[in-house]
Amino acid sequence: MKFTSKRCVVACCLGAAALCASLGVRAQGLSGYAGDPESGSRLRTSLEVGTDYTTNFFYARKAAEDSGSGLIVRPELSLTRKLSRFTFSAAANAEAGWYDLPGNADDYFDSALKLGSRWQSAPRHQFDFEARLRNGHNPFGTERTENTPLEDRKIDTWRETQTELRYLAGLPSDRLNFELGLGGLNKEYTNNEAVTRFLSHEKTSAYLTTYLNMTTKSSVFLVVAGQRTYFEDVAPGAFDRGATTLRYLLGARWAATAKTSGDFRVGYVDRNPTDPNRDSFQRFDWLAELTWAPRAVRKLLLQTGRTAQESFLNTVDFIDNRYGTLTWSEQWTPLMQTQATVRYMTSSFIGSSRQDESWGYGLSAEYQLTPYLALLGLASHGQRDSEVNFANYERFYAYLGARYAR
Repeated sequence: MKFTSKRCVVACCLGAAALCASLGVRAQGLSGYAGDPESGSRLRTSLEVGTDYTTNFFYARKAAEDSGSGLIVRPELSLTRKLSRFTFSAAANAEAGWYDLPGNADDYFDSALKLGSRWQSAPRHQFDFEARLRNGHNPFGTERTENTPLEDRKIDTWRETQTELRYLAGLPSDRLNFELGLGGLNKEYTNNEAVTRFLSHEKTSAYLTTYLNMTTKSSVFLVVAGQRTYFEDVAPGAFDRGATTLRYLLGARWAATAKTSGDFRVGYVDRNPTDPNRDSFQRFDWLAELTWAPRAVRKLLLQTGRTAQESFLNTVDFIDNRYGTLTWSEQWTPLMQTQATVRYMTSSFIGSSRQDESWGYGLSAEYQLTPYLALLGLASHGQRDSEVNFANYERFYAYLGARYAR
């Protein structure tokens, strides 16, 4: 579809603005402290417009690649309201894309809304709540549509709701701290229901973390976490891919100096399928994040871990991903910064013999043209090699844009 219907983007911006204004709150991560002496409201808005190009729009094999370019618009609004012991927050954002391929199945409109609150009932007791609503899509050629040469190449759209409640007890100066979390997630596909309804699922989770503070900047901790995954629809002749997962992790967190910090945890994961005829999964588990900032303008970040992905194949229990990412961020001048990333991941499709290897690299740059206007650029290359030949692909991606933020 050609670049038309721009009034849709304007309507989205106005609608998001009205929503945030009526709520009177702004989105904020739950990592700060409530009871901040700085009280009041703060509104932030941004609008990003850019164009992108890829050599392999549908993530296809080499012989079936289609290049494409498009227009992307990203409006965002956020507002925070701070009181002495309460913080209320909300954020709304959207992303719309129009591409130059035939038809309109490749065009999309994604949106997200996040609401949060924090209550510091006493110095040693803090309650956080967060709710998210996302409308997104799976690009054609990924997940369900791998190697599917459908004529209209229609994307799969979904709606995801997620809630999280967290209680923290203690101060960094205390010997012991506790953190208890409860959460729920529902992901429902909203088109192509005849085939996508088997991907819709729900999750409930809970965790307890006990911290032993060695100093105000370092601690060791024990995490016990559980998760229940439920699939409402099971494809005829297929097995139930639901499961109960337990994780036990022992970790350490530190900020030894202004230059180094880290979070490292190792343990054991035990996943038991709902279907009694499927095998359970027990493996070594880990998650690590190490940061080194040798200079104020330079930061290196190493991340690695094991994570489970719900399968998009009815013949696979789940996908076991092991990944590693190295990111180098550099502030070259007060106005210019870049970020280079290298990533690698191996994926085992549990219940089948399929093994995938994915890797890539990218470079992004941002130049602050004025206090409110920034120019953006991104170039990346990604590749996947699989034991199943149809899942192989290689892809180059480039993006140029501008962002206005206040």
